[in-house]
Amino acid sequence: MLALAPSLAGLHFRGNRDYLHSTDLYPALTEYAQKQFSPKAFIQCLTIRQTVSHQVRVDLNRPDKAFGSFRARYGTSEAKGWLIETDTPISSRIPFDETTAMNEAIGGQGFATFNYLLPQYSEIELVIVLAKIVASQESTEHWWMSRIDLRCPLRRISPLACRLKRKVSNRYLTFDIHQAWEVIGSIHAITGPARNLSDKGSNP
Repeated sequence: MLALAPSLAGLHFRGNRDYLHSTDLYPALTEYAQKQFSPKAFIQCLTIRQTVSHQVRVDLNRPDKAFGSFRARYGTSEAKGWLIETDTPISSRIPFDETTAMNEAIGGQGFATFNYLLPQYSEIELVIVLAKIVASQESTEHWWMSRIDLRCPLRRISPLACRLKRKVSNRYLTFDIHQAWEVIGSIHAITGPARNLSDKGSNP
C-alpha cells in the first residue's frame, strides 16, 4: 500500500458556486484511491451529507465530524473512508459550462440521455447533468446529490442515461444510471434548500 496522503488534491469552486460539488469530490477521491490502494481502484460509493466550502481531507478511522463517506473498490478488495472539511479555504475558481451539456442531452418524461459523450466533459459530469435534468422535471427547487453507487467504473462509452426510479414525499429522488443499455448504478438526491443531506441508509 502506498503512503497515506490524507488531503485531497487542491479543490476549486466551479463557475459561480460557493460550495464543492459532487463532480469536484468524485474525481479527487478517485485520484486519491488510485494512489493509495491500486491504480485500478474506483469509487464505488460516495455519500455527501452536507455542503462544504473548504478543502477536504480523508480519514480512514471513522471520525465524528465527517460530512461524507466513500467506499473504494479495487479487484476483490474494498476500503472505506470518511471526508472531513478542513479550515483551509478554497482560493481558486475554474469556469464550468453546464449549459452546453444540458442542451445536448435528449430528455423525456422521467429520463435524460446522451447518445454520445461530449469530449469536454468527464463521465461523472455528464451523469450529474443528466440527473439534474430529470430532477428538474420533478421539482423546480435546487437539487442535491446525497449519494452515488456504482457497480463498475464509469466508462467512455455511450449511450449514457439517467432514469427516475423512485420519488418519495416529493423531495427524495432515486435515479438509475444506464450505460450502454445496462444499469450500472444509482443516484440518490434531495430537492429543496437543505444544507444537511442526511438520508437513511446513507453509510457506505
